[in-house]
Amino acid sequence: MAITFLEEKKKQRKFLLILVGLIILGILIFFWSFLSKPHSKPETIFPNFSVQRVEINWEVLKNAAIESLQSFEEITPSQEKVGRTNPFISY
Repeated sequence: MAITFLEEKKKQRKFLLILVGLIILGILIFFWSFLSKPHSKPETIFPNFSVQRVEINWEVLKNAAIESLQSFEEITPSQEKVGRTNPFISY
């Protein structure tokens, strides 16, 4: 029986060393990739552009084809009772 306990302790020690090694490797990769980069000026997202004035041509709305259009009928809600008064109560 003592042999199996010693084998389990050896396995746990190996797993602990592997875990510590992975943690150290992760920390090294973090510092290498994020903190060792040279600091540069951030890139601008939007290019420099000039603001243009927008003018609306209202004369288009006075066209005869547009004036002959008809508006939709008003949709009224139905008077039928649909569903239950309280949907959260049980049957």
